Amino acid sequence: MGSMILRSGILLGIVCFLAGCANTAAPFRYDHKYGLVSEEGRVIVPPEFKYMGDFDVGGLLLVESNENYYGFMDTKGHLAIPPRFEDVNHAGFVEDNLARVKENGQWGDLDHQGNFFPLAKDGKSAHPESLKGDDSKRHKVKEFKENNKFGLVDAAGKVLLPPRFDGIGRFSRAGLANFTENGKEGLINDRAEIMIPPEFDAITTFHGVSAWAKKEGRQGYINQRGKFIFQYSETCGVPTIINRWNKIIWPPLSEAQICAESRKLSVNQARPGDILHLCAEAPFPEKDALCRIRIVDSHKDEILVEYQETCTSQYRQGDQNWQFKGKIMPLEERALCESSKTFCFSC
Repeated sequence: MGSMILRSGILLGIVCFLAGCANTAAPFRYDHKYGLVSEEGRVIVPPEFKYMGDFDVGGLLLVESNENYYGFMDTKGHLAIPPRFEDVNHAGFVEDNLARVKENGQWGDLDHQGNFFPLAKDGKSAHPESLKGDDSKRHKVKEFKENNKFGLVDAAGKVLLPPRFDGIGRFSRAGLANFTENGKEGLINDRAEIMIPPEFDAITTFHGVSAWAKKEGRQGYINQRGKFIFQYSETCGVPTIINRWNKIIWPPLSEAQICAESRKLSVNQARPGDILHLCAEAPFPEKDALCRIRIVDSHKDEILVEYQETCTSQYRQGDQNWQFKGKIMPLEERALCESSKTFCFSC
């Protein structure tokens, strides 16, 4: 029964690979939170988790909730095992389809169905199918070195790949390992077949359906065919997530909206020539009045962004200053704003 479960898990990885991994997904990080992107380049889980790991060959990844509990999510973004564990081995599910977790102060093993098996008094797994400590059932394809080059041999010592690479990493449970050739990294399987040519600057270990990679300044997660699922990018100075078709998928705004938001957030980091004009019906806007804010390029006399926002204003009797977002600008200094090419606040 145990070997059947293990073979099923490995078979799932092989089928997923050959079929192109329709259920491929990848975690992404945005503003210190984690979400999930599908193979189709859609955000299926917004960045709302404290932490996400990588997928294992069985299609589950570790998540940490904002309440500091751990659980596991599948490639469709469903919480297959809702967060309920106080602690966890961050390796997630390993060779025997078990994850080491802590529940109600007790460490134990967790299977893919969410069943918890407390550890025995001697610290050994109580799960009947556990392979922990049994090296005879672990992956046996490994690298060997000859004349400063690396090749592969199987468990019987048969050469699967003559020495030709500058380095070969450890094989994951998915039967995949990174290799290095001429300073670039690729992906090879345990049958010595090159799955991804050596064209990446870096690739992390494929434990399941996706892995982080870097190529020609681009970085993000790739699938087992070497195609980017998503990339980290920047639009108008704002960090963005784009899919393989260069479409912005997070934040959920258009490029124009992101650029507009960028200018609204750049009050304290204006570029030379940007002038901020604040307009309201009264000379000195009341607290929480609705103001029209306009950012223009003083060189071209061109309006870059115009929007309305509730502004917090403060009138100080005598010196005729007013305050917007903590900035105070005496009215008589308006002319100096343009000459010094900084933001100018005026009504």
